[in-house]
Amino acid sequence: MAWGLYSLNVYLMRYELTDVGPDQRMTRSGDLFPLLQRASRCDRVRMTSEHDRTIVARIASQPLAATDSYSHTDVAALLREWARGNAPRRFALYRTVRDDAGYDGDVFAWGLAHEGHLTVRSLDERLHGRYVSTQSMLRHLSRDTADIDLVWID
Repeated sequence: MAWGLYSLNVYLMRYELTDVGPDQRMTRSGDLFPLLQRASRCDRVRMTSEHDRTIVARIASQPLAATDSYSHTDVAALLREWARGNAPRRFALYRTVRDDAGYDGDVFAWGLAHEGHLTVRSLDERLHGRYVSTQSMLRHLSRDTADIDLVWID
């Protein structure tokens, strides 16, 4: 899973590598350098939200025809703009425990709130789950003696 996310991030970096020539080496990942090297100079555009909104507005202003065909840049801009507008909300789960010395606690899991469900994964990777609501998640995870609560990140 981590390799997949790393590869995706490095793959998307090709849009920002306007000054990397074919004879220059990338220092991040030798395995992905050939992929980045094959990208033509015309594919290397800035991935800014302003640039993407301009492309989306241009596409939306044109009448849709059955024969329409879009460039890689157009499709990538549409997908990035959709992803920005439909990103899941992030949250963290923390627990507090009272002992003889007072209270202690930790953040033990991170999660994503999608439309209709939540996914959560603990930092030690022993817990991962999918829940229909924050209440059901907290009820399930609060079965032991710790107080578990949620903080929304965005």
